[in-house]
Amino acid sequence: MGVCELLVLDEEIKDLILNNASEGEIEKKAKEKGMRSFYEDAMEKLQRGYTSLEEVLRVTGM
Repeated sequence: MGVCELLVLDEEIKDLILNNASEGEIEKKAKEKGMRSFYEDAMEKLQRGYTSLEEVLRVTGM
């Protein structure tokens, strides 16, 4: 099972990118719209028992 992070490029996100918004601003808006980070996805899979802590640490580099 993979761990992923997906940014949906809707009009608001596209506008932020085209207007040279900071990475933090883009991430904040994306999270408001429901995006989960790579780390958050890994932690959810850990909590559900789909993977181990060792594997989460390995793939996230934490």
